Amino acid sequence: MANLCLSVPGQPYLDESYRSVCFQTFLSVLQSSKTSDVDDITFCMLLQSALKGVQSLLNGGKMKLIQTDQIGALLAVLKKCMFHGLPGLSIEVPTALYPAPLPQYDKRSPVKQEQSEPATSKQTGSRRKKCKGKQKKGEFGEEGREDSGDAGNESVLGADMQKLHLGDVQSSPCPDPRPRVSDVCAGKDPLSSHPTGWKRISSSESEYSDTEGGIQSKVRSYQANVRQGALACFLSTIKSIEKRVLYGYWSAFVPDAPGIGSPQSVSLMTIALKDPSPKTRACALQVLSAFLEGSKQFLSVAEDANDHKRAFTPFSVTLASSIRELHRCLLLALVAESSSQTLTQIVKCLANLVSNAPYSRLKPGLLTRVWNQIKPYISHKDVNVRVSSLTLLGAVVSVQAPLPEVQLLLQQPSSSGLNSSGSTTPRRFISCEQWRKALPWAGESPLDTPAGCGPAEPCWLLRLCVSIIVLPREGSCSDSDPAFPSLSSVYEPCPLRLEALQVLALLVKGYFPMAQSYFLELGEVACRCMEEMDPSIQLHGAKLLEELGTGVLQQHKPDSPTAPEQRVPVSKVVTFWTMMLTGPLPGTLQNSPHATLQTSACDALSSILPEAFSLLQGDQQILCVTLLLGLNHSENPLVKAAAARALGVYILFPCLRQVRASPFPSPEPFYNEP
Repeated sequence: MANLCLSVPGQPYLDESYRSVCFQTFLSVLQSSKTSDVDDITFCMLLQSALKGVQSLLNGGKMKLIQTDQIGALLAVLKKCMFHGLPGLSIEVPTALYPAPLPQYDKRSPVKQEQSEPATSKQTGSRRKKCKGKQKKGEFGEEGREDSGDAGNESVLGADMQKLHLGDVQSSPCPDPRPRVSDVCAGKDPLSSHPTGWKRISSSESEYSDTEGGIQSKVRSYQANVRQGALACFLSTIKSIEKRVLYGYWSAFVPDAPGIGSPQSVSLMTIALKDPSPKTRACALQVLSAFLEGSKQFLSVAEDANDHKRAFTPFSVTLASSIRELHRCLLLALVAESSSQTLTQIVKCLANLVSNAPYSRLKPGLLTRVWNQIKPYISHKDVNVRVSSLTLLGAVVSVQAPLPEVQLLLQQPSSSGLNSSGSTTPRRFISCEQWRKALPWAGESPLDTPAGCGPAEPCWLLRLCVSIIVLPREGSCSDSDPAFPSLSSVYEPCPLRLEALQVLALLVKGYFPMAQSYFLELGEVACRCMEEMDPSIQLHGAKLLEELGTGVLQQHKPDSPTAPEQRVPVSKVVTFWTMMLTGPLPGTLQNSPHATLQTSACDALSSILPEAFSLLQGDQQILCVTLLLGLNHSENPLVKAAAARALGVYILFPCLRQVRASPFPSPEPFYNEP
């Protein structure tokens, strides 16, 4: 039945009546309990097939979930299957979930709870003593994946991990992930020291023996496959439900801070923290990331900046508590994770959370913890982790900018937020002047800029991004990922440089006073990017140029709050645009075969300051107008529209409206176009 529900290209899909029958059949199988005459492996295979069938029905929008009882029943069985066979955890889920603002229906089995509680009281003390004496850096992650085959031990681990607060994570002696990651990169199995068979999750028949241990490993493998199938089906379900309906079930899948004396609710983060399979943990984080995507309007209700003194807890405070708990759990998972693929998903999930959380309505401190925790991962050996870390930093500087908390973070010295050794800063970024010496405009000291324009040294993030973009790569930061063919080049991998350019553009856009002290240097970075052969690097170089020009325009507006003495001097703006017009910008506008690049270049050229345009040489003024008039004849409508917008801006320049001999040759190009 599951195979019948697969769509075949070129063939008609199942009729609606058959789809409904199949869905109800799969749902009833998932709701059923294992009987004594069915072995564990057969039951797991049955659940896998039913989950595959539901996913096939939902993929591609072939079936939309609209009815509340249908959605609730499916989410209930998915939540049950998400935890199927997870060691140390047994939950009771009803036949259907309903939209509710508070956690519901995640009670643990009373029998399992009673069995695990004595083990918790007996073993917690000895576990902590062992950790104090023997635990080295990076072993926290392996400790988090330990499984001795005893449900009580897993309960102890879950309780310990869930009771840890974010402050404990940051003050722990092992926040640096690199020893653990280096072991992985060297080919060592991070789970090799553990006594049981959780090292490998595979369903291959040849990997199991007929012994009791081999059978148990096989059962665990099939149970892990069920959990992965449930999470994959949940991901398809999220795409088949409207967001406003989905967020009614927020409390059933997203963690909330536990009340005094009550256990923490079981959620997707429980899997991300406790599941022994890296693939299952990554699946749970992928589902959580999809859950958070587009949640800005829903989360905008959250508010805990002011202490409420009421007889009840408002929903806004409950939601804010959930956001804080998400931050705590994700940062805890970040420290504990050893798999590079799962680590990438954690950072991406954090970036989604940062992009949607209303930090202006929350107590400050959340972004500071994220900022300090993500710094070490910029120097990670896996290029995907480095790219996602930059994405997270870009989300921090772009969310509701400018935020006072982020402004303070940008002003901090580069060593702040690191561990006591300070070794987590990439070595290539320690020198404040290294990247400036690589640029021809570095002769101008930041001390020559007006007071208050920016810090005495560039912020850590600005130096980081410029170093990644313009400096040659070092052997110590080399990557071994074969997915990127540009690794043999002089510079960093292209995805990393592109992400650094985007973060730099976001930094300039949201916090221009931080970057204006290095206005000419950043312009030179944009020039270098537009001179390269890669169209994507050229495009983001043009976008950086546009943000620099827009930042100057905003500063020089009549109603700008920036004091005149703290603005970028007009003379420096003239130097900046002279550099652009004698550099690669005209060639990009004239000869580029890429319409998107030409459109961005037109937008950048329209961001020139009117006072600076009037001080340009006459041939440079004519060059600007001539280039835009030529692009007005482009066959691409996007390029033509961008050129027309830029010419509309130029017409309003006082220097062009007052002179008799205007550089505009004729208005005919506008009238003759359709």
